[in-house]
Amino acid sequence: MTFINLTTLVVCLLTLGACQFTHPEHEIHFRVTNQTASALDQLRFSTADGQGQTAAYRLPAGASLTVPFRFANIDKTDGSYHMTYVHGATADTVTREFGYYTNGHPLDKELVLDVFAGTVRIGRVAHSY
Repeated sequence: MTFINLTTLVVCLLTLGACQFTHPEHEIHFRVTNQTASALDQLRFSTADGQGQTAAYRLPAGASLTVPFRFANIDKTDGSYHMTYVHGATADTVTREFGYYTNGHPLDKELVLDVFAGTVRIGRVAHSY
């Protein structure tokens, strides 16, 4: 094998493998603010098919919390996220589906979720991988 062919092969292999070493464990952060008058209990995040479920959090009225969601063990598929919580005032369990990930990686670094009594407002932080 000539020097030029060997160099070309090495450059091609490094280029193809570079993405794997840039972010070995992708993650997204969910920044949640409780805009209701009562606490949110058992706040959890997962993919729509239940993968990667986070620990349960309690979010008092008016408080904010940032939850990291890691993609280390998420299937290399496309999907959306689920947020589930128990609303303290009504004891109702609420589930919201939102966002999107592709090939087992998030499209965003951070999503902002404002929880109101009847709805959840979702926003993106304007930076990407």
